[in-house]
Amino acid sequence: MGLVDYINGYPPENSSEVYPGRYRSVVVISVKVLMKPIEMIAWFTQDGLPTPIRFRMEQPDGSYIVIKVAQTISRKEEKLAGNPIIVFTCRSQVHGIERLYEIRYELRTCKWYIYKI
Repeated sequence: MGLVDYINGYPPENSSEVYPGRYRSVVVISVKVLMKPIEMIAWFTQDGLPTPIRFRMEQPDGSYIVIKVAQTISRKEEKLAGNPIIVFTCRSQVHGIERLYEIRYELRTCKWYIYKI
C-alpha cells in the first residue's frame, strides 16, 4: 500500500512510524474554476475599496441563486493580463453547506466574477 491507498482510506505501510499513536485521514475537496459574471451588492469605503455583501449567480438550469457573504477571509490585489483586480476569499452557506469561494472585482470595468467555488 502506498499514498494512493492512504488517500482512498487505507493507512500507509508502517503508519505507526508516519503518525505514531494515531491515524490521520485525508480530505479531498474539489474546487470548480468558473470565472462567471455575477450581480453583486457591495459597499465601498471612501477610498474606493469594495466589500462584498451578497451576490446573485445563474445556475446551470437557468435559475438564479442569491448568496449572502457570511465572512470575507482575505482581500488581495493582483493583475490579470495587466488589468488590476481585487481577489476576495469568502465563506458562505450554499444550499445548506458551508463553502469557501473566491470572487474577483475588475477595477477598470467594475465587473464582479465568481472564480472558484
